[in-house]
Amino acid sequence: DPTDQSNFISGNNPGGALGESVEVGGAVSRIVGRTALQSVQASAPRVRAVARAALDYDTTTATLEELKSRVDYLSQKTLELDDENQVLRYELALFTAVEDVGSMYKLEELKELARYNGVRGYSTESKNALLRRLVKEQVLKVDLSPYYERLDDSL
Repeated sequence: DPTDQSNFISGNNPGGALGESVEVGGAVSRIVGRTALQSVQASAPRVRAVARAALDYDTTTATLEELKSRVDYLSQKTLELDDENQVLRYELALFTAVEDVGSMYKLEELKELARYNGVRGYSTESKNALLRRLVKEQVLKVDLSPYYERLDDSL
C-alpha cells in the first residue's frame, strides 16, 4: 500500500527489525558526522606535507616562474580545502542540530510543512532527513552557531 507510512527497519510497525522507537537516521547522522570530522582532521597533515614539499623543492633548478606557479597552485589548493572544510562543518553542525531538535517535531508535521511550502519528493524521507532538508531549503530556521562552537572546541 503506497500510503502505508510504516518503516520495517525503524520499527514503526510492530514487527520492525530493530524494535520500537529506533530511528536509523540518528545512527546514520552520527556516522556521517564522524566521517566529516575524520576528513577535516585528515586534510591538515596533507596540507602540511604539500607545503613542506614546496619548501624542499630544488631551488637551484627552479626558475622564479616555476616557483610562482607552484605557490599559486598551493594557494588555490588551500582555498579549495578550506571551502571543503566549511561545507563539512556545516553538514556536521546541521546533523548535530537535527539530532538535538528532532524530538520537537513529528514526521506528519514536517510533511505538512513541506507540502505547504511546495517542497517536492519528501514522502519517502525519514523524519531527520526531512528536517535537514527543510532547514537547508530555509523552510525551518535552526540556529547552527552553537553547533559550530562545539566543533571549534572539539577540533
